[in-house]
Amino acid sequence: DGVRRCIEYPEDKVLSLTAELKAVGRATRVPYKQLEKLRGRMRHAAIGIPGGRGLVSPLDRALNTTARWIDVRDNDELRDALTDFRALLKIIATKPTHFKQLVADTPAFVGFNDASGRGAGGVWIPWMTEQHLEPVVWRVEWPPDITCDLISFTNPQGRLTNSDLEMAAQLLEFLALECLVDMHHVHAASWCDNTPTVSWTNKLNSSKSRVAARLIRALALRVMINAASPIISLSIAGTDNVMADVASRAFGPRNEWSDVHQHADDEFLLMFNARFPLPQGGSWTMFQFPSRLTTLVISELRKGPLNLGSWLRTSKNAGSIGRIGSNSPPTVVWSQNCKTH
Repeated sequence: DGVRRCIEYPEDKVLSLTAELKAVGRATRVPYKQLEKLRGRMRHAAIGIPGGRGLVSPLDRALNTTARWIDVRDNDELRDALTDFRALLKIIATKPTHFKQLVADTPAFVGFNDASGRGAGGVWIPWMTEQHLEPVVWRVEWPPDITCDLISFTNPQGRLTNSDLEMAAQLLEFLALECLVDMHHVHAASWCDNTPTVSWTNKLNSSKSRVAARLIRALALRVMINAASPIISLSIAGTDNVMADVASRAFGPRNEWSDVHQHADDEFLLMFNARFPLPQGGSWTMFQFPSRLTTLVISELRKGPLNLGSWLRTSKNAGSIGRIGSNSPPTVVWSQNCKTH
């Protein structure tokens, strides 16, 4: 519809695709050619389904075989993807999709994010927008089991790659922004120094990493439920991603990223303002996630996948914001966050 600038999947095709998804999901096994054809139909439908591409990764992995038949009954990941896509079809059947939910444009907000074995962190800065947002920094410390599960030279048997943690940081980056501003038809771009994460975010697909695929699914669902424009990920050299790097690593005792013991967010915010001063006497604010959101992300890293409803439901708790007070020496004042419109 060129007048309303919307796209809508025809009702007969919704019913046809829904029936095929249901039939394949209940089957014990299906011919390779049938699943391949179904993947093509899903990709075609995803042209007009915000976040639809983020659910196709399990089919790509299932089809990465030379077998003539694909097992469905014992592939929980595949069956969940088929069920999730049916749910999205049901949602889009109730209303047309606006083109701003499908096409990226000049960003209203720009950000930087990073992840390390210690944690994840990032910043958001207003760019081309009328919405008010003071420059904000966020950080999340990984629990010990996530750190211990990271693959490294000393831990080659780990389950998580650095790129998996970087994808988690990308998801947290979007979750922070959606708590801070109204994302309806809003464009945003975020720089990341991890090449796989940049590719996964822009394609909404990961054919190799199951952990990344679950995080991509979560990101796609959150973008869709907010009716936001596709978030764009851009590459940046690690040496230039200093602010996000500091935010992701400034945990625990003194280290090369921080000259104070960074156990408290108050200490971190004071340090961050001193190290990255803003022009014209401005100061950074700090966003603290509601525990439910960080729990969801860490659960995806631990085991996943969470059910569709876990990511479609919106938390009423929008986190907290910390600001530098006017006292001398400076202190941090915390308040419950409210979205700005």
